[in-house]
Amino acid sequence: MTYVFLLCVYVVIQRLIQFHIQITLILKISYQFSDTITIDWLVQNMPQFLFPDLSKQRTRIEKPFIGVLATHNRKPVGLILATSESSQTIYRIHSFLVHPQFQRQGIGLNLLKEIEAHSRKRGGLKIEGMYRSHWKSVSFIQKILKVQQWETPKPQLIIAKDEVSKALNYFSKSSQILDEFSIYSFTQLKKSDIEFIQQNQRNKQWFDSTLNPFVEQNSIDKKSSFLLKKEQEIIGWIVSHRINKELNEWTSLFIDPKYRTFKLTYALIQYALRQQKALGIPQFLVTSKLDGNAVSRLLERGGEEYGVFCTTSYYSQKALI
Repeated sequence: MTYVFLLCVYVVIQRLIQFHIQITLILKISYQFSDTITIDWLVQNMPQFLFPDLSKQRTRIEKPFIGVLATHNRKPVGLILATSESSQTIYRIHSFLVHPQFQRQGIGLNLLKEIEAHSRKRGGLKIEGMYRSHWKSVSFIQKILKVQQWETPKPQLIIAKDEVSKALNYFSKSSQILDEFSIYSFTQLKKSDIEFIQQNQRNKQWFDSTLNPFVEQNSIDKKSSFLLKKEQEIIGWIVSHRINKELNEWTSLFIDPKYRTFKLTYALIQYALRQQKALGIPQFLVTSKLDGNAVSRLLERGGEEYGVFCTTSYYSQKALI
């Protein structure tokens, strides 16, 4: 009996020691705020604390981040980053990571609290963020968002990333652009084309702002971006940006509602995929709103059947007033 009692005491003591160590670690965590963090500095000095990996968007992130760094004994253990719109009333979280050895100790929750507080101090009225369904940290993200009283996350985007050859297995059915339509690469883009699109947008809000074909115009891959015309009048486009030698990101696909059909959308995507393959770019990345449009339907329908990797992006927000 004495041996059993001593063994129980030993186990209890060991658990108390472990609990004390955890509490001590939490008490020694420091949180530092900065509003001058550049993507170049992050990629050079803290690439292991970027999640998702923002280095792939290095050429597309111009303004500095605000961020909170968690440290233990002056060593980084966690980081959260956000940017604001020009009005500084809406803040968006872009990266959020806690070192695996320091997870489940409340650091992630504190980082979120800190970035909310600093966004509020800077005049922020709302903070928002997105996460993807395949991330291992999904349950953790959902938990702390709930604790911090963010809105219930809603599916917003479907994202596909895979080999062009896999996608062409789905787009294998012979399909051609009808004679009344024609396709031109952005290498043939004229000043008058740009003016036509911009004028239409001003006059009748022709397309959703997320489908603007001229966002980050300097990084557009002109050889794999295309204009769709009907009798020499622009009615749509598919635009891509070269992420690296192996990967092309399709950032905008639009067809005027008057001419938009599933068949025409299918044919335009098939054409773009074939051209990308011919250019020797093996991988593609495409993002589409989950609003029943042709692209999202194609991804939902073909992704699982043909083994194309697809994930869903969830959006949540919180009022900071």
